Amino acid sequence: MKLLAQDARPSGGLALYQASGVLGVLYPELAAVAGTPRPEAAEDLWIHSLLLVDALPAQRPLLRLAALLHGLGVPGGGAAMDRDEGSAGRSGEQPS
Repeated sequence: MKLLAQDARPSGGLALYQASGVLGVLYPELAAVAGTPRPEAAEDLWIHSLLLVDALPAQRPLLRLAALLHGLGVPGGGAAMDRDEGSAGRSGEQPS
């Protein structure tokens, strides 16, 4: 939380946590977001989250935290969600 509240660009520290493996030890759900593709987007979900965190003001650390964690509900983004169940909601199909 200190990183989110005091750093103008926390993406640098967060990327270092991810690259060193520390993120996976401390927050495995968040580490699972790295490499998760975003449909019709150039960057993956982790990079997107880092860009969002940097775009928000340091005076709003809880908002930055929400931006960092927003990908956890995305299928394949670190949440314990069944891929078929998650994709059914987007396509309009009913899960079987």
